[in-house]
Amino acid sequence: MWHIFTNFALSNFNFFSFMNSYLFSNGRIWGVLCALLLLFSCNRPSADQGNDIIDRQDIKVEDGRLTIEAMWAMGNLGGVTISPDGQRMAYTIRYTSIERDGGNSDVYVQSISGGESRRITTTAESEGNVVWMDNGRLAFIRNNRIVAVDIESLKEDVVAEFEQPIEGFKLSPDGSRMIYISTVSRERSDNQDKLYEGLDKTTGRINEDLMYRHWDTWVDDYPHIFLA
Repeated sequence: MWHIFTNFALSNFNFFSFMNSYLFSNGRIWGVLCALLLLFSCNRPSADQGNDIIDRQDIKVEDGRLTIEAMWAMGNLGGVTISPDGQRMAYTIRYTSIERDGGNSDVYVQSISGGESRRITTTAESEGNVVWMDNGRLAFIRNNRIVAVDIESLKEDVVAEFEQPIEGFKLSPDGSRMIYISTVSRERSDNQDKLYEGLDKTTGRINEDLMYRHWDTWVDDYPHIFLA
């Protein structure tokens, strides 16, 4: 029986929770990850960049002030996962552009013992929820697809594709099964259908439970766990 984390929203993996539960129990890994933040704040990734990719911004720090732009230029480290043999770790780095009002995440791999990191993906489409399939292959989410990649050849294969947005997934230890979170559309109640009857331009709504709105968006679907 394989373990399912209580919070399965892996695509929004909380890095600080990971540090509390794992890193502080392994000083060597903690030191490597600290070095990662310094590495990405000083060096631009060496992979070829496309015009549409949001990458690290060149920020000039003036008067020694740590501005929000300087913080974003360091990159946001997330999704850290250790290979089955404990020799390597994979993670994502997200860079943000104020001018383009957006960000982009790519996948990197590095030895637990330190050294240079290797960039695995270089796309304008963010990757997330990185998991190890075995010691030489990774899987991650990209645009409602689960994509597998060989970390040496960088050859990619689409493992699964979904019609509805997918928020996270996890593989069983033998790789034969998978659980994932995808959204399911909420059916409107009968009284709401009557509200719209003959009024095709109405914007009125009837809400009979909580979580009907998130910030500026109506909640018309909800996450559901599936087994495949």
